[in-house]
Amino acid sequence: MGSIRINIWAILVASAVVYLLGIVWYGLWAELWASGWGLDLSQIEGLRDANLFDHLISLLVLLLYGWAFSYLVVKLSINTLREHITLGMLLAGLFIIPTMVSDSLFLNARVTAILVDALYLSIRALVFSIIIGFWNKRAVSSAG
Repeated sequence: MGSIRINIWAILVASAVVYLLGIVWYGLWAELWASGWGLDLSQIEGLRDANLFDHLISLLVLLLYGWAFSYLVVKLSINTLREHITLGMLLAGLFIIPTMVSDSLFLNARVTAILVDALYLSIRALVFSIIIGFWNKRAVSSAG
């Protein structure tokens, strides 16, 4: 089995961007998201002050997501930015969001919380697609 070339810099940058985007996203929609879980803002203040371990786990998950996405890009011979975005949206729409919706319904989340999470997951997939796709496009054009 041949080696697979994964661009770690693209994964690191995409993960950092998505992590920061999540902070901004949930900051903007905190009240709507909290009410969707039957909470008020005072009850979610502790989430904002999560310990370092929680942040590291979140970053690790994003790095794994980025690696998995990059792996699929290489294995499926995806080259264009459009193909990257299509793959990202397919992964979000067919796997990530349905799983999140199913889990959230069993945890009694309201539609508002589900929508905030689903939109973030869609944007997250799009950002990963664009950054990794742009990086791969640069690599392909500079090699050619």
